[in-house]
Amino acid sequence: WRRASDVFTIEVSDMQQASTPLMGDDPVSHLIVQPPIMRLQAERELRAKLLHLHSGMLLVSDDRAHLGQLPMHALPSFATYLRTLLRLDGQPVPAGAAAAIEAGCRRAGADPAAFLEVLRARTSNARLELSLTDPLADQYNTAAEKISAYIDTWGR
Repeated sequence: WRRASDVFTIEVSDMQQASTPLMGDDPVSHLIVQPPIMRLQAERELRAKLLHLHSGMLLVSDDRAHLGQLPMHALPSFATYLRTLLRLDGQPVPAGAAAAIEAGCRRAGADPAAFLEVLRARTSNARLELSLTDPLADQYNTAAEKISAYIDTWGR
C-alpha cells in the first residue's frame, strides 16, 4: 500500500474517506497523500478522459443514442475529479454524487447543470440522445474543460 500511494493518490483518498474497517486496523488510514502528486494524477487522467470523450464524440457524431452514452459513461470519472478538486482545496467532500458535483463545479466556476442532468439520466436508466450541436453536449464539455483548467492551475 505504501509503495502504491504515490501513484494512486486519488483512489487512496477515496478509500480513506469511504472505508470502514470491519476488524483490525484500517490499511489506508496511515497512508499520506501529497496534494501536488494528486493534482498531477488528476490532471493527467482528466486530459486523457477529455481526449477520449472528444474523440468518441467525433467518431459517433451521427448516432444520437451512441453519442448520448458517452457523457453518461464519463460522468463517474468527472465526479471523481470533482471530489479530488475539493480535497486539493481542503474542502469537505459531500457523500452523494450530486452534492459532490455541485460543490466541485462551484469551486471550479463551472455550471453543474449538464453533469446533474446526465446523473439523473444515469440513475434512472434513461436513454440520453444527443447531437454535437445539442446544448447539453456543449454545457457538459464546457464544464469539463473548466474543471480541467482549474486542476491544471491548482497550486501554481
